[in-house]
Amino acid sequence: MKKMSVIMKGGVGVLFVLLAAGALLVYRKNKADSKELSSETNRYYVTCDEDAFILGITNHMYASGYDVPLVFPVRTTDKDYTFSVDGVEEFTANYYPGTGYLVMFTMPRHKVAVDYQEHDLKGEELKEPVGEISFVKEENYSTGLLWEYKLSREDIVEIMEDKHVSDPFDPDNPTAGSGGLRFLKFKTIGSGTVEIRLIQTFQGAEEEEFVYRYQCDGVNAVLIE
Repeated sequence: MKKMSVIMKGGVGVLFVLLAAGALLVYRKNKADSKELSSETNRYYVTCDEDAFILGITNHMYASGYDVPLVFPVRTTDKDYTFSVDGVEEFTANYYPGTGYLVMFTMPRHKVAVDYQEHDLKGEELKEPVGEISFVKEENYSTGLLWEYKLSREDIVEIMEDKHVSDPFDPDNPTAGSGGLRFLKFKTIGSGTVEIRLIQTFQGAEEEEFVYRYQCDGVNAVLIE
């Protein structure tokens, strides 16, 4: 029994050392993570070229789980762009003709760096992917200038992206702040004629409706004048 007692004491000692080592590793990791966020807000930093991206980055810090939107304006159609979001497994970068790219990702629990590369199209023109239909409208939650959409046939086109982007004072509350843009992108999934109705409301005034008709063949969508 005495010998067993010694063995048990030795095992407890080893276990204590392992637990202490584990606690030290956790402490060091938490300390390292704390350097990547604001001690006041517990939000993580997004870094990017401020001269290239606009809207959605005034604060630069976002809580984990927040859907971060960045607008990359395109001023010429003889070039294309690819994007990288370091530290994020999945992100989208959809092109909106006349405006640019909307880059979106969910904020992780660490800082994120967003970058881009420019590619010469060598005589070709930058176009929206086949089968996609896009709209970008000015929108302002604080003044009541809002947009909504209605589809006459949901078996012909479906919503692909619907996002309001602005520079909020508080990234966790995008309704507070200056005006922004509403991005709407639809994708062709069936054949036939479809109407996309965009409805504008403004401070209780009478609604305005804008109707766009498209002929679709399951892949392509052609605007009917």
